[in-house]
Amino acid sequence: WQFNSRADGNTQGSCADRRFFEALNADGGPFLTRLAELHPICIVYILCSLQQAFCVVNAVFNEAGRFLAGRCSQLDRDSLGRLPWAFAAANVQHPGLFHIIGQECIRRCNLKESELSLSPRACQDLFFAYSRAKIYDKALVETLLLRVVSLFDADPSKPTIQDEAICAATTDRRGRSVQPTPFRLGWLVAICRALVQLRHSDREFFEDVADFAMFCLSGTREAVDRFIGNASATLPQIAVLYVRAQVFRPDFFDALKDAAVRRKHMMREKDLKDLWQALQEQRRDEEKEERKRMGPAPRKRGAMGRAIIEEA
Repeated sequence: WQFNSRADGNTQGSCADRRFFEALNADGGPFLTRLAELHPICIVYILCSLQQAFCVVNAVFNEAGRFLAGRCSQLDRDSLGRLPWAFAAANVQHPGLFHIIGQECIRRCNLKESELSLSPRACQDLFFAYSRAKIYDKALVETLLLRVVSLFDADPSKPTIQDEAICAATTDRRGRSVQPTPFRLGWLVAICRALVQLRHSDREFFEDVADFAMFCLSGTREAVDRFIGNASATLPQIAVLYVRAQVFRPDFFDALKDAAVRRKHMMREKDLKDLWQALQEQRRDEEKEERKRMGPAPRKRGAMGRAIIEEA
């Protein structure tokens, strides 16, 4: 039921057209009437397909959410991340479901590493969903940040995480081992953007991201290209987010600049301009901070706004 939708309504090449998903949503249709016969993971991906097909009916999502609320423990790690993603992307509010998902994520992060433990992709989906839905759960955010930093220990030069002590592999329906993918820069952009949007100030985490990203950018050309992904999007976006978060790392910005110079033939002029502007803003803000540190101490104020004159 994967649906390759386009904004212009062109469904050529899709596995099913819009009428199929409209039939699923209809009153008395096969989706809601047979929820109990579907595995919770299947329900999650049907909701994702409905969202991607632009066939969102709030009542359908809310009923499916009510059904899934008591079955979150049956979801694998990917579908646990995709469930709130589907609701957030569809702009369907369901704070009760988000609370239960958050509790399940915290529970899993406190367990021994297993195939249920959150992967980099699942963490990215969760941050996107909660920020898009404007739901700030401090305990969940801090737990997820700890999980994200622990996943930075994976070898980024490899296409998959092979150390199961860091992130365990899962098993597909044919019994084959499926190793998780390490963090990509685009996923880190999504997480940092979520923190900025949720106004969760955590300079230490941004420092950790910068250190990890610089290490990834120092690898082989193949590994660096895999980490960066679409340079036109990821390089200027991460720079802008660091400026917005007021985290000043000249070494990180130099690494971003070097990466962009090597890929300027792949980047649009607008994206290069956005990156250079972020670099300039970062330098200006850094200079302001330096002047503030080196300048004289602020004058003390007395009652009614009168200055206290200190004797020599």
